[in-house]
Amino acid sequence: MASSTSANAIHVFSGENFDFWSIKIKTILRAYDLWEVVENGIPKADAPLKEKTEAAESTTTTTTKSESSPTTVPMKEWQKKDADALAKIHLAVSDSIFPRIMNSTSTKEAWDTLQDEFKGTVKIRAVKLQTLRRDFANLRMTEGETIKDFSSRAIEVVNQMKSYGGNITNQRVIEKFLISLTEKFDYVVNIIEETRNLSELSVTELVGSLQAHEQRISRRIEVSIEGAFQSKHKNKFQPKGGKSQRRQGNSKEGENKGKFPPCGICQKSSHQEKDCWQKGKPRCKNCKKFGHTDQTCRLKQQQQAGVSKTQEAENQIFYACQSATGKKDDV
Repeated sequence: MASSTSANAIHVFSGENFDFWSIKIKTILRAYDLWEVVENGIPKADAPLKEKTEAAESTTTTTTKSESSPTTVPMKEWQKKDADALAKIHLAVSDSIFPRIMNSTSTKEAWDTLQDEFKGTVKIRAVKLQTLRRDFANLRMTEGETIKDFSSRAIEVVNQMKSYGGNITNQRVIEKFLISLTEKFDYVVNIIEETRNLSELSVTELVGSLQAHEQRISRRIEVSIEGAFQSKHKNKFQPKGGKSQRRQGNSKEGENKGKFPPCGICQKSSHQEKDCWQKGKPRCKNCKKFGHTDQTCRLKQQQQAGVSKTQEAENQIFYACQSATGKKDDV
């Protein structure tokens, strides 16, 4: 768990969350130019620095061979770096973890010991990575889960995969997000896929867009529930009225009428197109209303039923007339 020393603010590892702790301690060791000796150990002989100084790069062609040779680090300095790094690791583990590395003679030995125990050997890490890949493939957003909760769950799996050596691109994460959402996000997913370049879209931008859509859906549901509650409340506690009461129900829309240009979806001028409640809904070609298609249109069914009744009545009248004519001829 995480406490820290006041001097160097090194987080103390007590056996949990090794992946997070290892990233933090690596950053600290790099800041002190000590990570190389942790990762590779002390070289057997004086080793050259990885980067030449600017003075060495600016030497002229007349410089002698001894002057132009790379600057080397004496063995004594490597040993000092190793001791400094080992001291920082000692300070960064709790008393319950320290016995595991107390006999380590080098920083690399201490680091490998901790990594093998809490992160696993190469073979064990490969098995864990395979399990995480399976978890990533099976990721699905559940009904009732928010974008915030789902994104946190997905990003945690991705980070664990990376900590175990998995190579996963940002575009693959984006594509996984889009195919794992619930049906209520289908509309916004289609827009993102058609208008955005997924290779340039970041996870943060995607989550922000999805959360904005989620908030918009929540507001509409709240307005719908509030309207239904108010309608039920009025019907229960107010006497039945005529047309005047029904007209009052549309007063809010009437107040906003004319304040906006005609909506491109429903043609009303009481709201903007982006706030149109009919946005994304199918429109019937028969009655021109939203929320259903002409195949399920009640008006069309009623019209067809009316035509059938009319045809049946006409057939009955025709049959009666024919029967009456036949009887008259018999007489």
